[in-house]
Amino acid sequence: MKFNIDNERKHWLLVCLGIVGFGVVALFLLTALKSEPTLTPIVAKTPIVDAERLVWQSGRFEITASGRVVPVATVNLQAQVSGQVIELSESLKSGAHFKSGAALLKIDPLTLRAKAAELEAQLASAKADLKLAKSQITRSKKLLELKAVSREELDQRQAEFAAANARVAQFEASLLSAKTDLSRSIIRAPFDGRVMSERVSVGDVLAPGVAFAEIYSTEAFELSLALPEADAVLLENLFSIDTAEIVARVEASFGGSRFFWPAVVDRVEAGLDSATRTINVVVRIDAPEARGQAMRETEVEAPPLLSSMFAQAFIQTRDVGRYVKVGRDSVRSDDTIWFVQVNAKGIGTVQSANVKTLNNQQETAYVRPDLEDASDTYVLGSDIGGVLPGNQVQIRNHQTEQIEPQAVAPIVQVDQLAPASVDVLPSAEILPQATLATPEVILGGEHDGSPTLDADQTEVVNPAGEAKIEEPVQ
Repeated sequence: MKFNIDNERKHWLLVCLGIVGFGVVALFLLTALKSEPTLTPIVAKTPIVDAERLVWQSGRFEITASGRVVPVATVNLQAQVSGQVIELSESLKSGAHFKSGAALLKIDPLTLRAKAAELEAQLASAKADLKLAKSQITRSKKLLELKAVSREELDQRQAEFAAANARVAQFEASLLSAKTDLSRSIIRAPFDGRVMSERVSVGDVLAPGVAFAEIYSTEAFELSLALPEADAVLLENLFSIDTAEIVARVEASFGGSRFFWPAVVDRVEAGLDSATRTINVVVRIDAPEARGQAMRETEVEAPPLLSSMFAQAFIQTRDVGRYVKVGRDSVRSDDTIWFVQVNAKGIGTVQSANVKTLNNQQETAYVRPDLEDASDTYVLGSDIGGVLPGNQVQIRNHQTEQIEPQAVAPIVQVDQLAPASVDVLPSAEILPQATLATPEVILGGEHDGSPTLDADQTEVVNPAGEAKIEEPVQ
């Protein structure tokens, strides 16, 4: 059979054969010239973590709670007599200060004074009648002895004397009431204090029982704190009659700065709170108008303690013996802490110890761990990645000479890697999973995209399974 192939088809056939031939030659050259790959061993580093040094303390510490500052006394001023306001003190203005006994407001006394004068006249008349009745009794007694009058007339005189005496007593009481009302036309301050609000002007007519101002005492302020039973039992003599020996202080923020005032525990309110089942402890701050003391240097002018200011109270506990202060997240859900006793290089093994929690606060906890005193012991928090008890770690903030983290033995050690085989030495050491990176073989300088550890880097795996590269402590 004879095939006829035209020139165009011959041309494309030659092109295809040329491409295939070029590919074969290129594959041969790449295979012949390929360099032998070498294995870069991956070195597992000791994880570097932050921790706080374990320091034993003894004696007392402070428990804390928050609340709103209120005055020991708040009064709504009300008129006790009706009348028109004719005079207002400069101290009866919102925010103004006043002294005990100061006249704050005056009601027109004209009507009250007139009533008192009228009663004085009636009292004088009643006293005159009483005097006359008394003399008539004396005269009737003498006439009765002479049998000039009857016994009935003497009885009549004695009855008139009793009635006159009653009228005198009545007018004396009415006059006392009128004078009292007259004195109430001037409203005076019941204590040293300050005006919270006022709603009165000269010319207003006040009615009895209608409040026109609210004032409060500046003698002392109080802070009511809801303490759990676990905190209350730490206070000494809390339920005794005299609780003023329990030392406290009150802190508040003002203008971005922190200030404090000395205080004492004043009393414990009766019974548990029905809703929260807590014990309400009242802290007293004497002389709240005194300027607070700054916790640190500040340009903010120290304020007095202000009514309704939100504040935090710190109350000193009884002597609780030995304890350790740690971060609250350091106490595990099973009432243990994880700690590390480090060597001079800041490296140690994570261990666990049971603790008795004395007090939990917002960011800290006071505990009594079941371990002996030990130097260079650190407590681990919650941000430690995948580290578990039994793992070796290095403490970043350990105060010692700067030493590079110690490398663990290589996962794979290879003298020479043949193109088709990998020799694993029998001495290769498999380390705990939590401290090792996944073995990785790098061929020809290329890899699958996973990060490669340099000699001075550490791989830390967090609980989510994500890895991050971390530099050692310098």
